[in-house]
Amino acid sequence: MFEYVVDVDLARLAVITGLFLTVLFFDRLKIAPGGMVVPGYIVLYLNHPDQIFFTFLLAFLVYIFVSRFLMSRMILYGRRRFSVTILTGAVFSIILESLFYSTANIQPFIGFKLIGIIIPGLIANEMLREQSKIFVLSSIGLVTTLTFGFVWSVSQIKWAITTGTSDVFLLIFFTGGLILSALVSFYLLFYFKWENYFHIEKNRRIG
Repeated sequence: MFEYVVDVDLARLAVITGLFLTVLFFDRLKIAPGGMVVPGYIVLYLNHPDQIFFTFLLAFLVYIFVSRFLMSRMILYGRRRFSVTILTGAVFSIILESLFYSTANIQPFIGFKLIGIIIPGLIANEMLREQSKIFVLSSIGLVTTLTFGFVWSVSQIKWAITTGTSDVFLLIFFTGGLILSALVSFYLLFYFKWENYFHIEKNRRIG
């Protein structure tokens, strides 16, 4: 049976927390970290770094295919570009997983798996939408880290309560970590001067 990095209850919390932080991040900088649900799902798969790697690798391939091949032959923008990119990512995901599953002796792709079939397309679409690919990847890493810090702290508090541990120091430590992650998230999303490090147009149109 497949295992997430957290239990099922906290898996829902991870997705919701990632979605909440992504919405705040998008409202602040008009950049979605790879798509609304991407950071939350990456947190769930942190115990499977190979799947995270293959997912980003496929996202990059989808980005290259759409930007260099499809966009030179089709008029793609806005919702149309989004739909085509998601569909391309899903088709590529199914084809590659089927290919490597039937030929499992191919190195280094033994056990080739992805984080779903939608996530690569979401990441690729955000790379198409933004000029700075580094900032897209950095924003995914930032929101994923903040989400994991919050969910991990909650999981440790839950563990301390359910096991009836008498170590008050640990409970205080994990609660402090939870509060700290919330404060860091709030500072980075609302007070940190991103404009000093990246060229961000606050009032640009979203295409």
